[in-house]
Amino acid sequence: YFDPNGVTTRGQLVTILYRLAGEPYVTGGVPEEGDVILICSDGLTDMLTPDEIGTALDEIRDPEACARALVEQALERGGKDNVTVIVCAVE
Repeated sequence: YFDPNGVTTRGQLVTILYRLAGEPYVTGGVPEEGDVILICSDGLTDMLTPDEIGTALDEIRDPEACARALVEQALERGGKDNVTVIVCAVE
């Protein structure tokens, strides 16, 4: 479950960095092994709900596959802005 005011997922910390209205928004803590880090543009967050983003991060464990799936979902919804996504797994 992704909440832009205090990011949590089912059992794992996920740190989300993204831009809103041109300003960086950062939340989370010190990354630990098993955490997932998402860096994305508002092209993603404008097209997908927080729950949809959180579900992808929880269910698609391969970072590259997760990033591609998130971009594809955003583009399928119309991708009104550029969609930039980086997903990192902390090992």
